[in-house]
Amino acid sequence: MNEFTRAEQQRKLGVLLWPEWHYGVLLLYGCELAINHLRLSENINLGLAHKLLDQLTTSKDPYDLENNNRLHLHCWHTDEEFSKFAFKAGKYNRIHPRKFIHDTSASGYAMRMALESRLMSYIDLKEARMNVKNSSRL
Repeated sequence: MNEFTRAEQQRKLGVLLWPEWHYGVLLLYGCELAINHLRLSENINLGLAHKLLDQLTTSKDPYDLENNNRLHLHCWHTDEEFSKFAFKAGKYNRIHPRKFIHDTSASGYAMRMALESRLMSYIDLKEARMNVKNSSRL
């Protein structure tokens, strides 16, 4: 997000750095860069990319294993569960993530991950990450 100045975000300067890139979809660009990096280092079979990336978070089918094994979830602009807008607006605040513990659908997984993210502060997350990092050195 720091790649773009406010003037660039508001298109006051035109396109200066990244041709036709928009700061609001940096995650999508990041995926493209990651795939290209992996392809060049020969660590991924690109034939699998369409099967592994960009799963919608609105799918409620727990038995759709072909789609539910994706590496990347994509929250489209939608009001269907899971909706990033509803989450940000607090519409899921009264739902406990435990409700989705056995839900293998993309929607259930996205909901559980989002709800669990609110159970831990940034400081708690940092401490947990440091504990994992330190325990892996032992």
